[in-house]
Amino acid sequence: MQSGSRTDSPLARRSAAHSGFAADCKRAGRASNGAGEPGLPQAALRKARNRLASLEQRLARELGEVRIELHARESDPGPWIEQFLDLERAGWKGRGGSALACERSNADLFRETVCEGHRRGLAHLASLAAGGQVLAMTTWFECSGGAFGFKMAHDETARRHAPGRLLMRAVAEDFAGDPALAFDTCAGEGAAPNPFWLDRRKLLDCVVAIGSPGRRGVLGVAMGAAKLWRDLAKP
Repeated sequence: MQSGSRTDSPLARRSAAHSGFAADCKRAGRASNGAGEPGLPQAALRKARNRLASLEQRLARELGEVRIELHARESDPGPWIEQFLDLERAGWKGRGGSALACERSNADLFRETVCEGHRRGLAHLASLAAGGQVLAMTTWFECSGGAFGFKMAHDETARRHAPGRLLMRAVAEDFAGDPALAFDTCAGEGAAPNPFWLDRRKLLDCVVAIGSPGRRGVLGVAMGAAKLWRDLAKP
């Protein structure tokens, strides 16, 4: 649930009653026409942007020209999708078994989702390359005045150059040309601060129990355990 959500809403009260979980959270993004809660202080923003500019210059010196490529609407997204799956699997997600390509069903769902989104003109695919080598890739969806981050991957061997951050800087700069379009990074509340998505969108994170009383009871126990774990993890 997006901006304006609150833990005293009817949905939140129902969620808390049945599962014991309903909480406000904030996600980085850009509100349309400059609305939204502020993110990083300006001094921190300038420092982060200068740092990324320096990293891009070093990347160009060491590997070659840095290029941002937006996949053309009329082009087949298939090769981009396969390259993304390979890039993601080559990193920590592959080693941990959570990369999309580690499960055939997940990889097929990603292929189908991006292909259909691309066909409808909703999915956007972008890459960052240096010296002809692709180092970061990202995709997002645009629909009904909003955009939503979907998946991103980067080459871990080049992580000291922050290719993922450099790519998202280019995406954010592109969005700056359309202030009426809101962007939700869909990153978790604990994600590292991003100097290019200045706003914070308020959402309601909740679980609503459905099904038989037995199923609801099982969910209630599971959510109670999760809450206890979160409370114990607090400093």
